[in-house]
Amino acid sequence: MVYVRSILVLAILIAVMRIATPLLFSGAQPVREDQLQEIVYVDTKSGESFLLRARNSPEAHPGTGEPTLVPGMYCEKCQAWKPVGSMEQLQTGNGTRNCPVHKTPLVREGPLPERF
Repeated sequence: MVYVRSILVLAILIAVMRIATPLLFSGAQPVREDQLQEIVYVDTKSGESFLLRARNSPEAHPGTGEPTLVPGMYCEKCQAWKPVGSMEQLQTGNGTRNCPVHKTPLVREGPLPERF
């Protein structure tokens, strides 16, 4: 009787493992392009701003191909988008960034540049 129970428990355990393994270890699926959020990037060389899908930081400049674009935040006094560092810095920081010119807090909302 103990032998039959042991075999039954082992069979159930194997069945559960066969079902659970692909679910647990299949890895993350890539995010589709249309699901990526659009954010403003600022070119660290020219100061030009772009509206692009959030992927990497630094992001490649659409014209030059150089990785000079970083996420930006808006200065209401300058009425311009300012670079605020890498995506990781933006997400892990306290969220408060100040304009390098006016020392006033930058905001995430502002007039959007053209989509690229």
